[in-house]
Amino acid sequence: MRHKKKIIFFLLILLLLIFTILILEKNDLIENAYYNVLKQFYGDPFSEDGTINNSFFGIKSDGTKAYSTTKGISNAIEYSNKNNIEYIKLEKGTYLIDGSISSSYIGETAVPKGIILQSNITLDLNGSKLKQIKNSVVNYAVISITNVENVKICNGYIEGDRYEHNYDKIDSTHEWGFGIDIRGSKYVEINNVQIQKTTGDGIIIGNYITNDGTSENISILNCKISDCRRQGISVVDADMVDIYNNEIHDIQGTLPKTAIDLETNNDSTQKINNIKIYNNKFYNLGGSTAILARRQVYNVEIYNNEINGNILINDIREYINIFENKINGNIVSDTTDTKWFGAFINEIRIKNNEINGSVIEIGDTKKCKIVENEINVDEIRTFSTNLILTKNSLLNRTKCIYNIRNLDTQTYNIYSIQDNIEETNLQQNLIKVHKTIEGGNV
Repeated sequence: MRHKKKIIFFLLILLLLIFTILILEKNDLIENAYYNVLKQFYGDPFSEDGTINNSFFGIKSDGTKAYSTTKGISNAIEYSNKNNIEYIKLEKGTYLIDGSISSSYIGETAVPKGIILQSNITLDLNGSKLKQIKNSVVNYAVISITNVENVKICNGYIEGDRYEHNYDKIDSTHEWGFGIDIRGSKYVEINNVQIQKTTGDGIIIGNYITNDGTSENISILNCKISDCRRQGISVVDADMVDIYNNEIHDIQGTLPKTAIDLETNNDSTQKINNIKIYNNKFYNLGGSTAILARRQVYNVEIYNNEINGNILINDIREYINIFENKINGNIVSDTTDTKWFGAFINEIRIKNNEINGSVIEIGDTKKCKIVENEINVDEIRTFSTNLILTKNSLLNRTKCIYNIRNLDTQTYNIYSIQDNIEETNLQQNLIKVHKTIEGGNV
C-alpha cells in the first residue's frame, strides 16, 4: 500500500512539472500571438531608425497615464532584448513615469523599479523628458539598471517630483528617490542626460543583493545634474567609474548635500575602487562639500575640475590624487570622527592646483605630498607621518604648518619642506614648532 502511495506521489509531481513546462511554453506562444495581433492594428513595434511605436506598447508621450507608460517602455526594452535589437529611441515628448513600480528593498539593495533596462540596449531619449509622477513613497527610480551589462542611456531629461512630493505620509527622510539607479551592472554609460529635482540622488551606483554584485566600468559624461535633495552622484559599491565633463550644482535639502559622495553602506561587503573624476564643474552646494570620500575607498583621481566647495576625505585605503584643479574651498582629511570607525588614510597627493579657501588640513595620514600648487589659504595643518611640501606658491596670508608628527611614535618627521615661494611666514612658524618640540611641550 505504501509503495502504491509513493508511485502516485511521484506521478503527481511529474504531472505538475510537465504542466508547468507547458504553461511556460504556452505563455511564450500567447505572447507571440498577442504581438502578432498588435502588428495587424498598429504596425511594427519599431521604425527602421529604432523609434519605439508608442501605440504598439501602450505608451503615452503627452505626460499622462504613468503606470501604462512605465510598463510600456519596459516592455519595449524587453522586446528589444529578446529580438536582439540593440538601439531604440523614444518618440519625442513628455513621459509620465511611476518610479515606485516594484518598489521594495532587500537588505540594503533595491529590486528594479520604474523603467527597467535590459542588457545590450542603448536607450536614446531623443530629447524627451521622463517625469516622475507625484508620490509619497520613500524610494523610487525613474530608470533602473540592475544586474545587466552593455547598456547606454543618452540625450534627454529626467525630472523627479521634489517639489510635488508628499513627505508627510510616511515618516522618513525620503532621500532615496533616484533619477537613475545602477545596481550590480557592468559597462554602463550615461551620456548627455539632464537630471533634476529628485528627492534623493541624480544617479546612484551600488551593488545588487549578493556580495559579489559590484557595479563595474561605469561612465557618466556630459550630464547636467541639479536641484536634487541629497547628492548629485552617489557611489556605494563600484570599481572603475569615470565621471567627466559633467556639471553638478544646487544640491541641497538633506545630508550630505554633495556633488559626488563616495561612501559604502557596508564595510564588509562593499568597496569603492578606481574612481576618476575629471573635467567637471561643481557649484552652489548646500552642504559646502563638493566631493566626499569615506568608508572603504581605495584609489581615487580628481583632476582638471572647477570645484566650488570642499574636498572632505575620511577614508582612503591606498591613494587619492588631487591634480590640476581650480578649488574654491578647503581640502580636509579627518579620521577622528567615531561614526566612521576604522577610517584610515594612506596617501594623499596634491599637485598643480589653484587652491583658494581657509585651510588645507591633512590629519592622521601616512604619506602626504603637497607640490607645485598656488595656495591662498589661512593655514596649512598636517599630522602626516611623511610630509613633502615643496615648490608651492604660498601667499602671505598662508600662516603656518603645525603639529607635524608621527602619531605611532609621537615623533616628528618633516621629510621635505623646501623651495616654496613667499615662505617667510612658513619658515617662522616652522622654527616655532621645532623649538616647541625641543622643549617637550607638544
